[in-house]
Amino acid sequence: MTGLDLAKKLQAEKPGLRVICTSGHVREPLESFPPISAGYQYIQKPCRPQTLLSVVQNLLGTKRP
Repeated sequence: MTGLDLAKKLQAEKPGLRVICTSGHVREPLESFPPISAGYQYIQKPCRPQTLLSVVQNLLGTKRP
């Protein structure tokens, strides 16, 4: 089972679950995967700490302008 498969399964069991997927591989395979849900975010590695913080805040709805 891939991480994307796991995310899809967990979101099916718990609607509204927010998921951050990260990978160091090229994004092309992820683009062919159907969107999981509105609570899904992908980050390409490596990423800056500020980028990760921004994604977490956005998914939690705590991001300040």
